[in-house]
Amino acid sequence: MDPFERICRYLYGELPIEALRSALAEAPRLEEALGKTAYRDLLAFDPCAGGETGFRERSLELFEERLPGRLLSIRARHVCEQMVNGSKDLVPGIKEMSALRDEPGGDTIVPAVFDGLASETPTLVDARQEANWDPSALAVYRAAAARQLPALLSAARAAAQAFLAQNP
Repeated sequence: MDPFERICRYLYGELPIEALRSALAEAPRLEEALGKTAYRDLLAFDPCAGGETGFRERSLELFEERLPGRLLSIRARHVCEQMVNGSKDLVPGIKEMSALRDEPGGDTIVPAVFDGLASETPTLVDARQEANWDPSALAVYRAAAARQLPALLSAARAAAQAFLAQNP
């Protein structure tokens, strides 16, 4: 796994801090990309003293400052890969890609189609709210959602594949 991808996955909570430390220690490209001062700042940061949350925040700041959009792009690519290979369900993937569009600069990286797909994703009725629904209206809503879902999932998979093709 590329060191940038390991760092990105750590920052998004998918890998433990030990994975980040090893990525930082064995990646001379990071020093080149971030600059000597920022790179040493990351290596010197003690998450025990500053807290892991502080470390994540400082890392995000440094990467965004030195490599604007790089982590967001890696994250979007990772989500799309998971959507295509089936390790992430498509509906949560759609919602995550739409949320990435809301990040600073996300609208230039993540295609707007994910916002459209998110807006079309049927919202399941909360079980606690079902009592408030007329049973026949609830049945009609669920049937309509079930008819719409296959086309939506197909479009989501196609959008993820297109994103990967455009962002190798």
